[in-house]
Amino acid sequence: MPPLSGSCSVTEEILSETGTDMGKWETAKHFVSWLNLCPNNKVSGGKLISSTVMKKKPNPASQAFRNAANAVQRSDNWLGDYFRRMKARGGNRYAIVATANKIATIYYKMVSCQQEFKPVELTSYQQKYKQAKIVYLERKLSKLKKEAA
Repeated sequence: MPPLSGSCSVTEEILSETGTDMGKWETAKHFVSWLNLCPNNKVSGGKLISSTVMKKKPNPASQAFRNAANAVQRSDNWLGDYFRRMKARGGNRYAIVATANKIATIYYKMVSCQQEFKPVELTSYQQKYKQAKIVYLERKLSKLKKEAA
């Protein structure tokens, strides 16, 4: 079903706001920061004091990325799995911003390099995550053993 007159799809909204020239932003991180989809880490003395998203009004492209991230929530692909892990870690708002950040980075790379996106299979993504978690826990265990000795 085509969109109703006066409304536009998420991709049209993003494209109309950002355009096709990604030269305005040096890297994907600059683009994501412009969209206000990155944490505002406040560090003092090497310790993290606060890590909230800045309170500036999100532009329409940012809102479109957030809506796309929210729609991925129940999907059966690697982005849906990523969303659910982030939701377990920090709640729904945290997951929406983290997933929107990832989608915006993918969008930036697709438009700036003009390459087709090749998604990762869910099983291989989950296997890679499990392997990384095993390595992390083994490293932590060896550190605890050294401290105990």
